[in-house]
Amino acid sequence: MPEIQTGFEDILNNPIYFNRVFDESPESEIVWCTDGKIIKANKSFCKLTGYDPGKINSLDFWEFSEPDGKEEELDILATLGLRNRSDFYEKSMRHENGNYITVRVFSIPVEQINGRGIYHSLIQEIQITDRQNVEAERTSIEEDLKKQNENLERKIQDQTKDLQQKTEEISLLNLEQAGDHYLISLINGPLSVNENKSELCRTEFYIEQKNKFKFRNKEAGIGGDICITSNLRFGDGLDRHVLVFNADAMGKSVRVLNSTPEEWITEVYHELDSVFRAFNGSTAISCFLGIINEKTGDMWYFNAGHPFTVLYRDKTTSFIEHDLSLHKLGQISEHIFHVQIFQLFPGDVIVSGSDGRDSIDLSRTINDKIINEDEELFLDIVQKSEGVLDKLISVMRESGKPTDDLSLFRIGFQENDRPIDEKISHRHEHTTPSTILEDAEMNYKSGSFGIAAEKYEEYLLQNPDDVQVMVSLGICYKKLRDFSKSVGISEAAENLDPDNLMNLVNLADNFRLLGVFGKSRNYLDRALGLGPENRSAMKLNEILKSKGF
Repeated sequence: MPEIQTGFEDILNNPIYFNRVFDESPESEIVWCTDGKIIKANKSFCKLTGYDPGKINSLDFWEFSEPDGKEEELDILATLGLRNRSDFYEKSMRHENGNYITVRVFSIPVEQINGRGIYHSLIQEIQITDRQNVEAERTSIEEDLKKQNENLERKIQDQTKDLQQKTEEISLLNLEQAGDHYLISLINGPLSVNENKSELCRTEFYIEQKNKFKFRNKEAGIGGDICITSNLRFGDGLDRHVLVFNADAMGKSVRVLNSTPEEWITEVYHELDSVFRAFNGSTAISCFLGIINEKTGDMWYFNAGHPFTVLYRDKTTSFIEHDLSLHKLGQISEHIFHVQIFQLFPGDVIVSGSDGRDSIDLSRTINDKIINEDEELFLDIVQKSEGVLDKLISVMRESGKPTDDLSLFRIGFQENDRPIDEKISHRHEHTTPSTILEDAEMNYKSGSFGIAAEKYEEYLLQNPDDVQVMVSLGICYKKLRDFSKSVGISEAAENLDPDNLMNLVNLADNFRLLGVFGKSRNYLDRALGLGPENRSAMKLNEILKSKGF
């Protein structure tokens, strides 16, 4: 046997690679190294190349290749390695007589030794007749492809002509449709007007319809969002009230009404609801309707399936609602209608709008598609904008792109901080537990969570086992973003009342905000077991599912 190259002894002694079958195989086989060393070649390979079997191991493998063939073959082998596969490739191989023969090579990587690749190659000579057959087949394929391309070109020309004709027809239809849309926008325009004349309680709104179009160089948009503000007077007509109506899908003028704000709002709700009930569920709208006394700050309102209303007070934002109290107008609801009452103080700002405020595309790249699902994002946007509508819109656009019709309204109550009515000129100080609790709950309902937390703490010093107050205090701390404090007081409440639904939901939300999703899921499952229809629990369930919990 010829001298064995150092490092190859294990391969030569391995019966998987070398045995009698290898030596006597009718196929030309060779095991070689990328540095050119020939480890072993069988008799058929020697016969194919014309070399003496006794001298073959002293040759360099690359001597069989054309002058520029080495780099090309190494590139082929590297490509096959990247694909994690083996395949045939063709090359020219030098015969002992100096001529070149065309061969088909099938190489299998064996292993790496000292950074050198070892290959086991099967080599077949390609006969002239094989080459002729291949060339004939290739010519036939090329002719078929040429005919197919000619037919395809004719089809493309015919389809292009049809497409141009249809495009012209569509353009005419689009022009007619744009004309119809433009007329609708002219009709809808007067329905969204800011006719509030109050200097004490100012209103602003912003509407951006998703469906935009151009008609005869005029740009406009149509959609389902509307905003209306106006003024009303009740009873003796002395106090002016501000009407705000925002809907995602009606009206205006100064009127003196022989009723109270609560009675008027109740009547309006039932009339609107009955109109949309006539559509048997096929049409429904969410809306906010509020009336504010410009002097006292009393606000009567209802929220029918609209996003929660935001209060901006003392540079802090909060929702004035915490649970769904009404479904959309036109929908069958298990809720009993009640007019909601909220107290505004000088400097307070109310901000809300349609669900387009939450439907924001947060994607940062074309490949991502992330639509906001966190309703508290809008709280942060209002906070950053300090309740100023123009700034709010800019901050919202920095966060992402609206994906739906968007309408926003802003109510600023006595923003010069000068109380007009004695009723709100000061907040009374209370000393008894019942009055402390009353003061705490008034601040809680009006969104002053910092003051409410102080009052709840003061009350609990005298009534340490009042679970419901502990739950409310836990929610206050969550609203103030002090999640650790919220968890501490809420867990204490859990020890006293393990099945308090509101407390379990608050604990689940706190752990979500802290990023402890497993614990959040445990508390939420307990809450859903107690109240499967609870709106806050259902929404939190969707958020956790989106995060894989």
